[in-house]
Amino acid sequence: MLNRISEKMSGYLVRKNVVDNERSEVYTYGFMLIFSTAFSVITVLVIAALFGNLFFGALFLAVMMFLRFFCGGYHCSTYLNCWLCTNFIAACVFFIIKLLPLSNLTVNLLVLCFGVAAAIYIFINSPIENSNNPLNDKKRLKNKHISRVLTVVFASTVTIGFIFFRCLAVFSYFTAISAALVVVSILMITEKVNWKWKK
Repeated sequence: MLNRISEKMSGYLVRKNVVDNERSEVYTYGFMLIFSTAFSVITVLVIAALFGNLFFGALFLAVMMFLRFFCGGYHCSTYLNCWLCTNFIAACVFFIIKLLPLSNLTVNLLVLCFGVAAAIYIFINSPIENSNNPLNDKKRLKNKHISRVLTVVFASTVTIGFIFFRCLAVFSYFTAISAALVVVSILMITEKVNWKWKK
């Protein structure tokens, strides 16, 4: 369905002489990417709202997507699988966080340790290239620098949250950042394992 809508959108632009016919496939792909991302964002936010914390879901999603753009990692083979995978991961994260007593010191320590451990992995190994989207040397170096800066910022934020806000309800938002770091690191590891199996 998204493919059909994207083709109609690029076809409309061709008919209006906004783009050349030769570039219609590029625009179709672009529209597909925009629509599939927007649809995923909306459904993840709906799931977050159902778990009673829309802002937590928005923060988790923003950090995860921002990191993923520069860190790379596993990508599904189809847009449908990507949507299903994204929503499944988000639902699992929201469910686990809902169950955790975030005022508990042990839980707070686990949130900090997992987040920092994931950040260290991302810092050392980023970017992990997907086999369908190889990077040139310049892009790889740029992504490495940006992902390292982002990782340090997010890991520092989680650490600050633990030191100053762990007894407060707002600590759940630092947990969202930690969870995003963990998810990104897992997706990077998954792609690394996949790459080795393909070889």
